[in-house]
Amino acid sequence: MKKILLVPLSLILLLSGSLWSGSQKSHVNAQNAETPQAQNTNTGEISNSDLTENNQISTSIQEVYADVNAEYSWAKDPSFSKNLIQDNTSIVKIKTLCVNDAEFLVGTTDPRGDNRPYTPILVEISETLYGDKLQGKVTLYQSGGKVLIRDAIKHLPPEKSQKMGLNELTAQEQGSMYLHFGNEETDYDLIENHDYVVMVNRSKENLYGIASGGYGVFEAADGKNYKNVITGNPLEF
Repeated sequence: MKKILLVPLSLILLLSGSLWSGSQKSHVNAQNAETPQAQNTNTGEISNSDLTENNQISTSIQEVYADVNAEYSWAKDPSFSKNLIQDNTSIVKIKTLCVNDAEFLVGTTDPRGDNRPYTPILVEISETLYGDKLQGKVTLYQSGGKVLIRDAIKHLPPEKSQKMGLNELTAQEQGSMYLHFGNEETDYDLIENHDYVVMVNRSKENLYGIASGGYGVFEAADGKNYKNVITGNPLEF
């Protein structure tokens, strides 16, 4: 594998109030990297083998060409769950079944859909704690994730792809390497076959997005109490 040199990417995305992530502004940029390597999104370690329900090798063992990082400013402190509640918010107990590659939600009412990918996560909802009742198997969407370069190129401005050197990659490389879209503050990768409580917002197309990345994800602390996976703060609503 040849050595790959990246040219910094700087994309400015001005966002209005997002249905899924609250009111925030964002800009994203690709970090410099000389020798990309396969990473596990939770540990940073090279993974062994991981199969989805479709028997496809998980992207956790695929090569990441570059990280595209987003930085947010918040209208309200997202570390307190009450600040994330909107009119379309539900809080549900789930078990994750399958985490898939991220995709761009083109044409949806979420203002970031055309510019930033979301990771579809198949879950089983066992109970609704707050808001409109949801149950059964539902696909939730979480901001960010890994996208094949050949797919990401379709959504990045041509000059940005050029600066990153994406157009210089072979068709095989574009079809096997990934761009990782994320944010160090809010990222949390849900684990398959794990129980969580999540805050989700419903779009006009009846798509359900996890609110504000890891700030909208909670695990059981004791009994009926739940703590946030990033801050450790209790779930309050």
